[in-house]
Amino acid sequence: TTQAIQDDFALIAEDFKDVHPLLVHVHAGNLLHMRDKRVTSPADLSGLKLRTPTRTGAWMIESWGAEPVGMPVPDVPQALSKNVIDGVLVPFEIVPALKLQELTAYSILGDDGSRFGTSVFLFLMNKERYEELPDDLKAVIDAHSGAAIAAMAGTLWDEIEEPGKKMQLDSGGEIVGIDAAAKAKFDDLSQSVEQRWIAEMQDQDIDGAALVEAAKAGVARHSQ
Repeated sequence: TTQAIQDDFALIAEDFKDVHPLLVHVHAGNLLHMRDKRVTSPADLSGLKLRTPTRTGAWMIESWGAEPVGMPVPDVPQALSKNVIDGVLVPFEIVPALKLQELTAYSILGDDGSRFGTSVFLFLMNKERYEELPDDLKAVIDAHSGAAIAAMAGTLWDEIEEPGKKMQLDSGGEIVGIDAAAKAKFDDLSQSVEQRWIAEMQDQDIDGAALVEAAKAGVARHSQ
């Protein structure tokens, strides 16, 4: 996904006109970490409260029949321990920092490794400062940003998943890989999020459908 963003960056460049983007990237993808409920279908989430990572993440949780709860990541451990939330959508890499292996019994993802969305991170530089640099220093920055480091960023995100995964297993937690049919139930419900976002973009005179198709094509291209 990170590499696909670099390929199609021109489509969103206008959003970054006041800064100098060094890298727009995503983490390895969210798993559904549950305190004490083993989830294998959207029906298992009915009425449960899940911490949402983003606004569209909240829409996705709603589409599954659960209740989204917005909060900063550092608040998640206390929310889990006090039963304020039943689960959280985050990657494995955050498990050590939040000690999720002590607070959740199940981590759910597709048995093919597919996950439940991701989050976008921005690595930006002051545009005026960049433009003030001599050409040789600009060249150094250009050679170590954007598409030049997209693949490396993706690899690093994948590598830092392993410690959290190991901690969850070592603590007695179960990593639940749901089959394609079960994952499809989640994904089919989540289609409403895509349509909702496209409609919102249309209200702003933005061709959201074209952006979605370009994103899907880019991800597919780099997934081969």
